[in-house]
Amino acid sequence: MQSRFEKIKLLAYRELIDVGCSTLQITEHHDFYFEGKKIIITSLQNYALLTNTPIEQLTLNGSYDDGMCIKGLRDILLVLYNRNKIHRRRRFTVLHEIGHIKCNHKQHGKQEEIEACFFASEFLAPTPLLLEIKQRGYEINTAFLTEHFGISIQAAEKKLKQLESTYTKNSKLEQELLVKFKDCLDEKFPLTIHSDNTISYSPYVPSRFSLQNNTGKYIEATAPKP
Repeated sequence: MQSRFEKIKLLAYRELIDVGCSTLQITEHHDFYFEGKKIIITSLQNYALLTNTPIEQLTLNGSYDDGMCIKGLRDILLVLYNRNKIHRRRRFTVLHEIGHIKCNHKQHGKQEEIEACFFASEFLAPTPLLLEIKQRGYEINTAFLTEHFGISIQAAEKKLKQLESTYTKNSKLEQELLVKFKDCLDEKFPLTIHSDNTISYSPYVPSRFSLQNNTGKYIEATAPKP
């Protein structure tokens, strides 16, 4: 029987596959849907202007300063973010609020907040991709996660603790995720197989690789010095 967090993790992977982006740079401007309806994503400031609502009233005097999700008339779904926050925080906020929607939360409590954060974390820095990158010989640390996956230091530290637990990528959805991002991973985190069949991990992105004739192996063609 799947745990609650296992289900949320798979929800995040399915959403990541369906959103139509095959790079690691997901933004708050991608299209998201729930039960066939598009989730409208805009800033708190824009919503306040359109509805003639004071921003203080909208955020309950700053209690919801990062953002919120709203279910309006005719089941219209809105995700609002604070455009004055830095990009990575805006992005996490949007995915956090989408997590509330995807998890079908009916109330706002500590458990719901944990689940929404978990959804956002798995969407922005999927564990199967991190394990694949680690297997290629790269060190996964806080700096690596903030640079390549654009998450905050706090989110990166939580993700590292999560990676310490036993984990195997064995579900069909996780394999589908790896296939979807294969080209991106090969470009950013290449595994180099030299002509003598020795393997090394490149700390830089090579300019190109060439396929060795009749072997099915890639050899390094030209690459800048690290």
